[in-house]
Amino acid sequence: MISIVMSGLVFGVLVARLLSGIVTQYTSWRNVYWVSFGLQALVWICLFFSMPDYPILSPGTSYPRILLKIATLPFRKPDLTQNALIAFLTQGMFTSFWTTLTFQLADVFHWSTLSIGLFALIGISPVFLNPVVSRLLIGQIHPHGSLIIAHLVTLLAICIGTFVGTFSVAGLVIWAFLGDLGMNTIIVANRVAIAHVDPKAQNAVNSVYMVHTFCGQLFGTAVGNALYANGGWTHTGAFNIAQMIAGLIVIFLRGPHEKGWIGWRGGWDLSGPKVEKNAQPSAARADDEAINEDTATEVPTELLTEDGCAKEKI
Repeated sequence: MISIVMSGLVFGVLVARLLSGIVTQYTSWRNVYWVSFGLQALVWICLFFSMPDYPILSPGTSYPRILLKIATLPFRKPDLTQNALIAFLTQGMFTSFWTTLTFQLADVFHWSTLSIGLFALIGISPVFLNPVVSRLLIGQIHPHGSLIIAHLVTLLAICIGTFVGTFSVAGLVIWAFLGDLGMNTIIVANRVAIAHVDPKAQNAVNSVYMVHTFCGQLFGTAVGNALYANGGWTHTGAFNIAQMIAGLIVIFLRGPHEKGWIGWRGGWDLSGPKVEKNAQPSAARADDEAINEDTATEVPTELLTEDGCAKEKI
């Protein structure tokens, strides 16, 4: 389910490229903004009429306290901070590639606006593999292991795309497909890894993660454009390689079972999916313990059969 939901993040960005390429080819580029306005209005209408009400997990809190908690969570939850930084770097790579790709296809390979928009179909295709990859990889090993594998695959795709992409579109195709496949895997593995962080503050956890995600996209777009303007395709490629290497460093600084900020205490075992035994809220655990105590200390009761004899006990 996580893989399906998070696919929308990448799917939406790339469909926007596809639509903008088609609209710009046959009409004015300004019409892209009118299409965006209409889609946003449609989303608002759908949410207004279909979004259900959810129970309040913390009825005694206030909005300022929630904002304060969002601001302090990264300083109190090492696992959230680790995965949020990975998301920042990964999304920086993603937007840097897809933004500067437009310049590379137009300036070097002289593609039309429509062709550049249709190129997004290559990046969209890995989205449909997300559920399969999640079942075969993320569902079988610890998210840490999935992150390492996905980073290595993405790094390989970037290296090929950076150097082959200067003279052949094949390099760009490899980067678009394998790079997006690896990035989608990273997104899903990240969400699995932070699912246990704070069961009573899932919205705050999600806010921290998504703020890092969107800041990474802004960072990648700005730096990627500046590097392409000054040094061309290889400079932006080197920047993206550096981001993925930095992501690997963040992964290896903190092991899969480490409870602190840095280290590998708890071992290197990556063989199984992450199961957080203590993710159950404390109140629920207390209720379970009380039930277990009542069951263990229950006084046996004799049941009388029809002939008036006590035959069995419970």
